[in-house]
Amino acid sequence: LQYDDVMNQQRKIVYGMRKEILSHNEGGQKELLEDFMNFIAEGLAVDYGHDKQPLSQWNWTELNRTLQSVFHPSIEVSERDIQVSKERKGVAALADLIYQRLHKRYDEKTAELGQFMPEVEKMFSLSTIDQLWKDHLKHMDHLREGIGLRGYAQKDPLLEYKKESFLMFKMMDAQMKQDVVGKIFNVQLAPQQEEKVIER
Repeated sequence: LQYDDVMNQQRKIVYGMRKEILSHNEGGQKELLEDFMNFIAEGLAVDYGHDKQPLSQWNWTELNRTLQSVFHPSIEVSERDIQVSKERKGVAALADLIYQRLHKRYDEKTAELGQFMPEVEKMFSLSTIDQLWKDHLKHMDHLREGIGLRGYAQKDPLLEYKKESFLMFKMMDAQMKQDVVGKIFNVQLAPQQEEKVIER
């Protein structure tokens, strides 16, 4: 039952997110996606920015490669963009900059898709969450099957299960946010395909 409690807590979070997405009708899910973009920006800033290193030593090339391959080829940030920021410095300034670039792309895609944007948001959000959740359940089953062996190493299997399942859930959550934003940013609807795609 204690193992099931862990899964039930995670299930409530995922189902709660699905419910929130389904409740957004004509207005779309701009606020939710803004939260996703903010999460992504802060994560990338931590991964590629270093407050204890000069800006010139940051891996700008790899950061832009990630932004362009996952989100859109037009998204780019540079050392010069950080230097002109007067309010925040270092990693915090980089997070702000990445968020601005992502939001600019979101605004462009909203203008491009117009009335189809809410349906596109819902379609990609739900399909991505559902697929990653299914994969996560399989990984959790495998974890549970082998966790009893931890007892031989003088470790509490339940405690180890809680730790690892929490980390796995965090990774799934981060992947979901990245995939949803990336798919929405890169979707292309040809005029003759618009109705067909939206009906899926």
